[in-house]
Amino acid sequence: MPVVLDARPAPGDLVAASRSSLGLEPADLVISNASIVDVWRGLIIDHADVAIKGRIVSCVGRCRRSRGLYTKEIDAGGKILAPGFIDPHTHIESTFLRPAEFSKAVLSRGTTAVFADPHEIANVAGLRGVDYMARELESSPLKVFLLAPPNVPASLTPPDRGGAVIEYQEILNNLDRFSGVGEVMDTGSLLEGSKAFLEYSSRLSMSWIIQGHAAGLGGEDLDAYASLGITNDHEVTSWEELSERLSKGVIPIVRYGSSWRDLERLYRAIDLFPHIVPMATDDIHCLHIAREGHMDRAVRRAIELGVDPVRAIMSATIAPSILYGLHRWIGSIAPGRYADLLVIEDLERVSIKEVYVDGTLVAREYRYLGQEDHKIVEDSTIMRSVKVAGQPTIDLRLPRGCREAVLRAIRPLHGTTLTREERVRLDCSSRISDHGLTYIAVVNRYGGNHSYTGVGVDIPIEGALASSVAHDSHNIIVVGSSLEDMAAALNAVIEAGGGVAFTHRSRIEALVELSIAGLMSSKDYHEVVSDLERLFRSLRDHGSEDPEALLQEIQLLSLTVIPEIRITDRGLYRVSERKIVDLVIQII
Repeated sequence: MPVVLDARPAPGDLVAASRSSLGLEPADLVISNASIVDVWRGLIIDHADVAIKGRIVSCVGRCRRSRGLYTKEIDAGGKILAPGFIDPHTHIESTFLRPAEFSKAVLSRGTTAVFADPHEIANVAGLRGVDYMARELESSPLKVFLLAPPNVPASLTPPDRGGAVIEYQEILNNLDRFSGVGEVMDTGSLLEGSKAFLEYSSRLSMSWIIQGHAAGLGGEDLDAYASLGITNDHEVTSWEELSERLSKGVIPIVRYGSSWRDLERLYRAIDLFPHIVPMATDDIHCLHIAREGHMDRAVRRAIELGVDPVRAIMSATIAPSILYGLHRWIGSIAPGRYADLLVIEDLERVSIKEVYVDGTLVAREYRYLGQEDHKIVEDSTIMRSVKVAGQPTIDLRLPRGCREAVLRAIRPLHGTTLTREERVRLDCSSRISDHGLTYIAVVNRYGGNHSYTGVGVDIPIEGALASSVAHDSHNIIVVGSSLEDMAAALNAVIEAGGGVAFTHRSRIEALVELSIAGLMSSKDYHEVVSDLERLFRSLRDHGSEDPEALLQEIQLLSLTVIPEIRITDRGLYRVSERKIVDLVIQII
């Protein structure tokens, strides 16, 4: 379906559903003898019927009056019938799939609605990039709530630049083209008391849907953020943060994506507050979707951690619909709601047999059955976005003649989006890998002649990994144990027009081509999965224990709105102080 601007059904759809319940019109479909997950009461109703008229559920329970001569009836044989899963916060681009392929992938796993923030492609190509996403989704049955990217670049005073700048007024002028507003992440401008930011954010919060991003905020800073009318946050990493947000009416969204697996620590919230606290993927790549699932993966993991299965399903259905005020239309199996349904064979394992959207079967046994769309929406600026000027320099800029130096280094805090600044002592004449360190470089890919190299701690890699996905400006980030491997990986990404490349001893071991804005592949879902499998297998063969997490951690090292220290094409950036800081602290 086209991007959802108004979730309400047509009045005629509701009239037809009501007439069907009254026995005045036959239902189109009745699924009988089902065990229905009642997400309103948190229980299962056995031996029940669900009648569907058009796109709408017209009856739940004993639907005797709904049947007619031409009503199709399916005996569920006691299988579980659950609402379609809803992802309340995701970035389609992070899957590496173009939108049409993304929709096929997640529908086959039982996700029937997503709230997508396209700020990744917006940082590359502005609103033109967002228009591309919307056009790709036009023929998909997936309900996509496409949100306006409010901060492009990520802050008012960015230490780096992507391929686009979207002014506040441009977003405000175009809000009626979107389902709502994506994550408001410029907390630095908030803490500075920027009048422009405060007034802008308060106007954004008048939208029906607005997403929060309050990483690191607490106390009165969190109060200031919530006072703007932004009352949800997916950047919650500890129980203390979650509890404080709940106490202040800020709904925490618990992530379970490829790297940000806050559910592992916060699953108790799903058991305690299943109507209130939703789960989301945020960033998840397509290999995880193919292997383990999408929102079904999050529900399954919550159950494995001890959450009651019905409560886990509530967190992925009714909780996100209540969060965004859409519970009248999606998120439950109840009269008047869209007939977005899952037939589940094993509740504990969340094994999905069939997926229905608007009462139409779209997937069976994890295979998408809908219309195939192999045509890629062409846009020359999006397809040719990687433009590196000259031959970039990748090397530490240490003072000539230095013997030893104390440097600032970046340590990623594994399993979170956070980093920590550390100080390391380095022999200037030695390779940094001798000290257990890695090089980190960022190269401008929008025609600017800018690059910068820093140092990383506890980034386990032998060889080099380069990626044109590097949040949020999406310059090319390269991490490696040798400068030669880094140069080879960088060149591979440039020549591919975008992608992820792994090199070892200057040889390209694996390449995932991402020719669409340097973020997404033009290949189909299963081909991209194969490319990623090859990449991760190569990384694992060369010593990486968790290559999936490694890739996403590396891609986040340049995100300048999450504490504590980041790297850009202009230098190291200390987030709390909002300033570029020197790599070299002391020469010894």
